Amino acid sequence: MVSAVSLYEHSASPKPSRGDRDSLVRLESSFFRSSPIPAVIDEQEIGALQLLGLTCYEAKAYLALIRTGPVSGGKLAFYSHVPRPKLYGTLRGLEQKGLVHVAPSKPETFTAVSPLAVLKAKAEEISDQAAAGLEIVQKLAEEYELKATSGGELGLPREANELWHIDGRKHIYQSVGKMLRRAVKSVS
Repeated sequence: MVSAVSLYEHSASPKPSRGDRDSLVRLESSFFRSSPIPAVIDEQEIGALQLLGLTCYEAKAYLALIRTGPVSGGKLAFYSHVPRPKLYGTLRGLEQKGLVHVAPSKPETFTAVSPLAVLKAKAEEISDQAAAGLEIVQKLAEEYELKATSGGELGLPREANELWHIDGRKHIYQSVGKMLRRAVKSVS
């Protein structure tokens, strides 16, 4: 992309012709194919890191650091697709979370900490919380079924304790039709 911009700026003609644009696209795509760094944007990995408490920019920067190794801020902004003005704040956040080490040099060099050191413990904590939440949901479901089958305090049938939300005329007619078909004696 930088190559394409610099070629446009130094071109002799003010507006590049169709053939020039095609050659620039080929040049740009060959530049990125020959880049030693693989693509770092993987939406599944970013989503997983966000579940572990990272922001989108933190996830992108951390993934890029893992894949590139120690790197300066400028290169990291390019590889991670995080805007340069946001990158240093993002890296400070990662440093506070213990995921990045900063080498105090000119320019600063950033290094990723092993995911096993910090993120594995966080993932296990979330897993334990989810298991506890699932137990509570199952207990509440059992209580709900018990109340629904007993009819609650007034001894009413289960349907009398439910609240229906029906959108649209078609769905209303379908619901009324079901009630009429299920009626044993009469509908009043």
